[in-house]
Amino acid sequence: MEIIHIQGDNFSKEKMNFNILKLLLSILLTTPIVNEFYLVENIVSPQQVIFLDKENILFVQDENVLKYNINSRSYEKILERKPNEFVGVQSNGEIITCEFEHYIIQSENEFSTLFRVKDKDGNLVKEMRFFETIRPIYMNEEKIVAITAMDFLEQHFYKIDMESGEKREIFLPRKQILKPKLKREISIKKIYESRKKIYVIEDIFGNVYVYRTLDIINMIKPIFIKTFNPVPSRKPINDAQPDLRLSLKFFLANRYSKRTAPINGPINIPTILAIAKPTIVPTTAPTAP
Repeated sequence: MEIIHIQGDNFSKEKMNFNILKLLLSILLTTPIVNEFYLVENIVSPQQVIFLDKENILFVQDENVLKYNINSRSYEKILERKPNEFVGVQSNGEIITCEFEHYIIQSENEFSTLFRVKDKDGNLVKEMRFFETIRPIYMNEEKIVAITAMDFLEQHFYKIDMESGEKREIFLPRKQILKPKLKREISIKKIYESRKKIYVIEDIFGNVYVYRTLDIINMIKPIFIKTFNPVPSRKPINDAQPDLRLSLKFFLANRYSKRTAPINGPINIPTILAIAKPTIVPTTAPTAP
């Protein structure tokens, strides 16, 4: 197999780097902050909202656990749960559930709450019993945070160690979420936020909306990927593809190295345009002339 390595010319390296940097700065400085706000279809009054990452949200609606992608605005059903099961997410992204039951007791020696922790396949992982009447409000593979289940009882919060089952009362301050600036006024019932960039808003009618601030870097990144890394042609060409990061480094080094380098010290400036050397593999064997 014949491998051909091709070097690029250096006659316009500084001009090309300057134009690339100027284009980058102009986009970053002139692009306004873009906000996105839309209605999530077919999701009404979810019992739980869990942010998985920057692109995916978990909605728990009745017996369905739905994974929703905010880019494609599509969802898929990944699990079914019982009405008395709480859903949590482990650090590896796996789903876990906590089934809870409450009992009427006659003495302090009895338990009023039963927790059954299960994996995504419904296999029992751990069973725990508590005197207090509590329900889970957060869980992962390490802990469960629970709250007093009955509204007429004094509200307390508890942290339960998943491995030992040890329970201790904690103080859990109420998180204040600032309302984002929406284009139209809605009556908000609940609001969830992730890193002050993505918001899930439920109005008084149960409608669910997504509001997010789009990352400018993520917006222009696909443009530069397509510009400097086009889809290779079936026919080999003799044009080397410039590497954007190396080109910018070369430009900055060439512009500012004389000011930052020690007096009479060496200045290491590349002699050619920084490129990513392509490897061209002919699709057919060369023919004799």
